[in-house]
Amino acid sequence: MRGLAAGIVVVCDRHAAWIIAALRRRSLRVPDDVAVVGCNDLDVGTMIEPELTTINLRIDELARAMVRLLFTLLDNGSVPEGRRAVVIQPELVVRSST
Repeated sequence: MRGLAAGIVVVCDRHAAWIIAALRRRSLRVPDDVAVVGCNDLDVGTMIEPELTTINLRIDELARAMVRLLFTLLDNGSVPEGRRAVVIQPELVVRSST
């Protein structure tokens, strides 16, 4: 289909589920016509058809790192320069929407 995106990355799994429903109402097949990727790895991703490929941002791990930095700041008045950045690697959870 001319002008149709090959894929859509959506900021939230819930919104991605709505996108999939809207594409299906227009007789478009996911992932055959349009691939869809969500974000956050919410339960809704495994409750829809096709199951949603998503990016797990590891929010729990991110929150723990932020709290550790906050307590370091509160306890010491500052955070050592080498500990001011924390990298949390996201995880691609591949399912059938891509």
